[in-house]
Formats: sequence, C-alpha cells, structure tokens
Amino acid sequence: MKVTAAICVVVKNESRILEHLAYHFAIGFDAAIVIDNGSTDGTFEALSHAAKHRHIRLHRWGDDTKAFQITAFNVFRHAYAWEFDRIAFIDADEYIALPASLTLPQLLEARSDCPAIALPWHIFGSAGYEEDPKILEIEAFRFRNEPFDDGRTPQNFHVKSIVDPKKVLRCINPHYFEVRGEYRLPSGGSVRWSDTHGPGIAYQVPDYSLGKINHLYLRSLTQMRLRASRTRPDVPSPRTFESLMQLDLHSNEVEDCSSSRWAPDVRRELRIMGGATPGAAP
Repeated sequence: MKVTAAICVVVKNESRILEHLAYHFAIGFDAAIVIDNGSTDGTFEALSHAAKHRHIRLHRWGDDTKAFQITAFNVFRHAYAWEFDRIAFIDADEYIALPASLTLPQLLEARSDCPAIALPWHIFGSAGYEEDPKILEIEAFRFRNEPFDDGRTPQNFHVKSIVDPKKVLRCINPHYFEVRGEYRLPSGGSVRWSDTHGPGIAYQVPDYSLGKINHLYLRSLTQMRLRASRTRPDVPSPRTFESLMQLDLHSNEVEDCSSSRWAPDVRRELRIMGGATPGAAP
C-alpha cells in the first residue's frame, strides 16, 4: 500500500510559497498543510486560489507567542494523524532533496519501521544575487558550502523531521518531535543528539547520502536585510546583516543541482496551481 505523505509549513508573507509547494508536489508529496500566521501581502489569497487545484489544506493562524510554531505543529500533527502516514515539518525556505537514484516513496518505504526521519540541513548562499531573482529560486540559489567545513557552518548540524504522526507524542521544537521509538537518518543510521544543544541538533557530521534539507537560508542581499530586520518571538537574538554576510562568504562554494533538476516539474505544477511560472535560469 502506498505511503501517503504531506508537508506541513507555517508561513507569513511568503511570496515564493507556491514554488515551494509545487516543488514538494513534484518530488512526490501528496498534500500540503499550510498554516498562514497573519500574512498581509497576498500570500493567503494566492494559497486559497492554488487550493482549488491542488491538495492544499489551508488554515488561518493568529499566534504571536514565542512557541507559535511548536503550538501549530502540535495542533495540526494531531488533526491530520489519521489522514497521512508521514508528515514532513519544514519551513518555506527549506527544500527536501533526494539523490537522483531515490524517490520519496522509496525512502519512506525503506524507513517505514521508524517513527521519525532526521534530514540534515545544508545551507545555501546568495549566489551573488542582490535583489530577489525573477527565476525559480531553486534555480537561482543552487550554490552551497562544502559538506564538512571545519565548523564554519554549525547550522548544518540542525535537522528537520519527517514523522509518522500517529507515533508522535509532542513537538518539542521545530526540529524535533518526541516519538514512540527512535529517530533514524535517511540511510537508516542512528541519530545522536548534541550534548550541548539537545535534540534537533545532531552530534555527528551530517550524512547527506540519501536525503537532506536544502536550506535557502540566505537568498538575496535584499532577503538578508529583511531577515536581519525581522523580529520573531521564538528567536531572542536575531542575526545581524553583517553576520549573514559573513555566513554567505563561504556558502557559495559548490554548485548543487539536487533541487534545481526539478525545475521543469515545478513549472508544470505552478501552471496547475495557477501560479506565476518564472523563466529558466541563464
């Protein structure tokens, strides 16, 4: 029997969210659970239109407390526990990437015996873009850091989770869920959590061989300035623009097409959803 899978994402003023959803439909997810936390830029309206054409479960959410994402993940994990076999809890700038030799159904079937899969982050840089690109962001931002860079990018030790919602006890933080059983890597290996930071941040060097999160954390300089100016109740010490620029210095070292190879499929999905279809990368 086919494993049914959905992504779950909380958004606020995410103008690129249709591309994000189109990508995850293209790689094999059956549905998207989208929680809009007070968008004012047309994001909710665009999602409402797309939901007429694709399996998008759209919910309004108005929570400005520190634990807004944890609360949302707990509520909607429970609400959809009996509809989907697996739910991936990710952010709107995170793209699940698999090797060309592996499909999403194959990964989920291979790890069907574990309640949670830990997908490690891989930080991608700005690729030199000062303004937001007019092409798909998976094509624009296709440069990342080296996998093992002597600790220059500790963010790569963070993970995001694909869980069996029926085996989740609760969401502890946006990266980690308490489950009945043990977390596994996509390869099937065990996960050891950081002694310093705890669950959600791995102790071991990231294993990207059978799956990862391509995290478009920096995007353009415009987005870096916006990130630096944005305050979030769950982030007590937001990054400065200078620190983001420093991170970007060594986040454009290797071209990685593990997400951009899906661009034709993403454009097709965008046409189905009635979203804009940006041109091809130069």
